[in-house]
Amino acid sequence: MAIGDWRVAYKGLVYDVTTSSFWRTGLHRDLHWAGQDLTDEIADAPHTELVFHKFPIVGRLKI
Repeated sequence: MAIGDWRVAYKGLVYDVTTSSFWRTGLHRDLHWAGQDLTDEIADAPHTELVFHKFPIVGRLKI
C-alpha cells in the first residue's frame, strides 16, 4: 500500500476508498481516519451503507 492509498472496513470487509474525494487526505469529514472499522459509525452518518458499493473490496478482517 502506497502513501495516499486509503482503506476502511465495514462489516468485516475492507474497502479501498482511495478514489473518493472525501478521503483525499485519509481523514473523512474530520471524523474518521483511513484504517478504521466504520461498522459502528454508520448509524451516525448522513448516508447509508450503500455508499460502500462504490468502492472495491480489497480484503476481509480477521477477528
